[in-house]
Amino acid sequence: MAAARFLIKRGYDVLVTDLRKETELRESIEELAGSPVTFCLGEHREDDFRDAHLVVKNPAVKPGNPYVTAARETGAVVTSEMNLFFEHCPATIIGITGSNGKTTTAYMTARMLEECGVVEQTESKRQDAARKRIWLGGNLGRPLLDDVEKIAPDDIVVLEMSSFQLMDLDAAGRSPAIAAITNITPNHLDWHKDMAEYVRAKSAIFRHSAGTAVLNAECPITARLASHVTGSLLRFGLGETRDREIFIRGNCAVLRTRGLETTLFLVDDVRLPGKHNLANALCAAALAHTAGATPEAISSALREFRGVEHRLEFVRDVRGIRYYNDSIATTPESTIAAIKSFDCPAFLLLGGSGKGLSYDELSETIAASPHIRTVYVTGGEATRIADAIHSACRRHPDPKRALVVEPVARFADAVERSVRSAPPGAVFLMSPACASFYEYEPGKRFRNFEHRGEYFKELVASLK
Repeated sequence: MAAARFLIKRGYDVLVTDLRKETELRESIEELAGSPVTFCLGEHREDDFRDAHLVVKNPAVKPGNPYVTAARETGAVVTSEMNLFFEHCPATIIGITGSNGKTTTAYMTARMLEECGVVEQTESKRQDAARKRIWLGGNLGRPLLDDVEKIAPDDIVVLEMSSFQLMDLDAAGRSPAIAAITNITPNHLDWHKDMAEYVRAKSAIFRHSAGTAVLNAECPITARLASHVTGSLLRFGLGETRDREIFIRGNCAVLRTRGLETTLFLVDDVRLPGKHNLANALCAAALAHTAGATPEAISSALREFRGVEHRLEFVRDVRGIRYYNDSIATTPESTIAAIKSFDCPAFLLLGGSGKGLSYDELSETIAASPHIRTVYVTGGEATRIADAIHSACRRHPDPKRALVVEPVARFADAVERSVRSAPPGAVFLMSPACASFYEYEPGKRFRNFEHRGEYFKELVASLK
């Protein structure tokens, strides 16, 4: 709807068309109440596309869509909300993508830059600092296109970017001035035609820029992409090797460039659990430092940063059992990272709707993690996940271990049973490894991962 508002302000005659019906889009329609806009809901009409001069498509619309093709055949310009933002934003843009960790990295980066406005400015520069703003948006639910007229040239924009958005941006030949890929693992293969297309979409974040690219040296795919960077390159990783500029040495996160070393922050500054969050902090520090943040600001921001909702979020302690909401974990790799964040007795809740991904590596991780006591599986992928875990356990038998894999018909059943089964000192980790579009109760479906996370927190809050 941000694109509709943006174009209405500029005098366009706007038609909004969606295959969903009015009852499903009530909130979005209300956002445009009183605006001069026409709706075509429940269907698409080819003539609308053939008559259009400009088509702004949703990023989820796949390449080759017949209606978009019809628009192009008659000479219409096809763009996206993100492309419109890039065309009109006057500020420096930092773009962050990756299969996992991009949201946390985006928030960390923005906090570091915001902190820099407080820490590094002297009294004589304080008035200028007050005018400089950090804008956080992109694939986070907040459309910055609504604010583009307020963004000043000296501001800094931090964007989380999806592979869908990047495919559109690639077609327009644009990339952010400063870019990062946290990692690349199989994801969205139910949408992309293959892994090669997915990787190409992700790498578009630096393809059309001579600026700075920040890449994960410990991810095999992003490590290979380093040879395609035409601008400055910063590679990060937890270990210290010659193939990376940012790394961990002892308790220090070190930046090494042009023979000089700078400590950006201390490992102890990072409050979030898990090595994956330490890697996220390295990536964010590289981005923020490139944009002008000082080590003091980076360290201060990390000490205060407590994470992002639905991302390994601590919910509550019930009878000594700690409950964590990791609803954002819609891939096996995300769940693996969450599992590795704990070494105490763990009870997992996995499952949901599929994305065409393999559960083999996740199952091997579970089989090799003796601290995992019980795995509850639910949703349409429950049988596939359970079968994969059983197969992994047969390949790695442990007579001293009694891992329980328990299917649950209702999402709530797992939470309710955990209070009776888990001992004090254990963690209950809802990290599904699957998408959220399925029935969690008969006749009730999750709308998205946020809905799933909120429902989980409600269930935990009701435990006694």
